[in-house]
Parts: sequence; C-alpha cells; structure tokens
Amino acid sequence: MSTMSGDLKFDPKSNVILDPEALDDKESMPNQLDMKESVDFGNVQADENKVTVEKCYLSMPDGYKVHARYWKPPLSYGLKALIFVSHGLGEHLEWYNELGMLLAEHGYLVFGHDHLGHGLSEGSRGYIQTFDTLVSHVMSHVSRIKMDNQGVPCFIYGHSMGGNVALRAILQNGGFFRGMVLEGPLIKVNDETITFPKFMLAQLANLIVPEFPTEQIPLDAVTSDLDTQQQLRDDPLRYNQGIKVGTALAMLESLKIVGSALSEIDIPFLTMHGKLDTLCMPRGSEDLHARAKAQDKQIIMFPNAKHHLILEIEDVRNQAVAETLSWLEQRCI
Repeated sequence: MSTMSGDLKFDPKSNVILDPEALDDKESMPNQLDMKESVDFGNVQADENKVTVEKCYLSMPDGYKVHARYWKPPLSYGLKALIFVSHGLGEHLEWYNELGMLLAEHGYLVFGHDHLGHGLSEGSRGYIQTFDTLVSHVMSHVSRIKMDNQGVPCFIYGHSMGGNVALRAILQNGGFFRGMVLEGPLIKVNDETITFPKFMLAQLANLIVPEFPTEQIPLDAVTSDLDTQQQLRDDPLRYNQGIKVGTALAMLESLKIVGSALSEIDIPFLTMHGKLDTLCMPRGSEDLHARAKAQDKQIIMFPNAKHHLILEIEDVRNQAVAETLSWLEQRCI
C-alpha cells in the first residue's frame, strides 16, 4: 500500500504540519467547503469507465478543517451505496486506498476524512481532547453526502479507534446508517495497560501537560508484514510517537460509553478481528457480537492475524477486503 507523497514540512517540537498543502497542484488549492451549506459534488470529475479519486478540505461546523477523500465509482456502474471510512489512531485515509478502490470498482462511493489531528487535517498531531468531536465531524460529513444522494443506503467502516467512533455515531443516531463493518474495533484493551496507578497519574498529567506522549504503539503489533511496518515507520503523515495523555483519557472515556451500550446496537454489522491482536482485544468484538440486539450480525476471527487486517500479509489482507465486499453486496441487492 502506498503512503502520501510530497515534501511536507514539520515542526519537530510540536509535531504540527506547517505546510499541509504541499502535495501537488490539485492539493495546493483545496476546495474549501462549508458543511453548514449545501455541497454539490456534481463538480467532481467522474469517469464513465474507471474509478476517480477526489481530495479536498472540508470546513466543519466547529471551524476545524479536515482533509477528505472520495473514491467515486465509474458512472456506467450506477451507485449501490455510500461507505464512510473511519480510520484508526495515528494513521490517515491514504492507507485505505486499496479498500476504497476495490469497493468503488463495484459501484460504491467510498469517502471519509483524516480525523482531527491526523494526516492532513488540522489539529495538534495525535491529540484528541474528546471523541465527541470526532463523532460530530463524521456525522456532519456523512449528512451532507447523504443529502446529495437521497435514497442511497449508507454504511460505515471503522478500524480500531475509528471503529469506536463508528459505534458512538450509531449509538447516537439510531438508523442513520444501514449497517457497519468493523475491523479490529476499539471496544476492549488489555487490562494490564489500565492499572489504577497509571490512570491516576494520567489524570494528573492531563491537568498540566495533556499532550505529553506516553507509550508508543509498536508497529509489529499493528501488522506482521515487515514491508508494511517499514512503510508505516517512514510515512511522514502518520503519527508514530507515543499516545498523548489527553488522547488516552479521551479513549478510556469513549471505551466506557461504548462498553456500557453494546446491547443497544441494532443495525446489521460485520466485525472482523485478528486473534493475535494485542492492541484492541479480540474479546471486544466477541462481546459486541454476543450482546448486540441486532438480528443480522456476523463475526469473523482471523487466527493468524494481528491488529490491522487490511495492512496484514497478503492472504489476510485479501480475505478481509473480500469479506467486506461480500457482506456489503449481500445487503445492497
């Protein structure tokens, strides 16, 4: 999988992108869209016979600008459904290009944005004060695309932290989505990482230095693919430093919210999880599948896979993408 290209400039002290538009000519003049107004995506140049990819900046109702990406299906295929992609902590949407291209090739409009503080979006790198902001941004973005494609079913795909955000969006908005696909969702973490002393220390640190980095996410826990590990390490847009104190506390708060409400999930879903995942524990997906009141629910466990299935070794990656496509196709007849 490819990473973002371009000569990006960083402030090594704050880890903030100083020139987020230094990608290419198309990116250097971002299309500033106000989410409070009607957005017409008819001006996005689509092709009759091939997938087209569009990138732009979106202005959210709270004033933040996020970097968005759209994989548009060939015009000749028609439009089966809308798929919002919610990415995980530290990463950005470029890592979902293979998934986006494949789904778009089968008639799906796949879209999303780099979460606040991630990729090319605004915000301090890797810092999330509250997951409420991420959920709000997702709903603002999806609402506009749904408005411009009325009657077209909408699904959400979420990985890791993005899976937690997807669950929060569904819990807050009932039938807004037709269904969801979760990949290694953040529902449960290793109990050993959240001891009472660590939690109290984090609470204190958050009052003084909320952006103080704690433990790094080991890349060999993300995927067993050595080439992909190196690409992740070299990606200038990926936040590879330690999880910030404030982000960790926001994550714990969102884990509590989701964990207490799994039984309320009533829309169709597929959850996929690597059994070797030590970042987001597989029992989180198992609990969701067991407790959710949804009648249409499916769980697939990958016995030899780690955290990020679509970045895993080729066989695992291909299966995860194929299972996602198959699940969607069966629900878009």
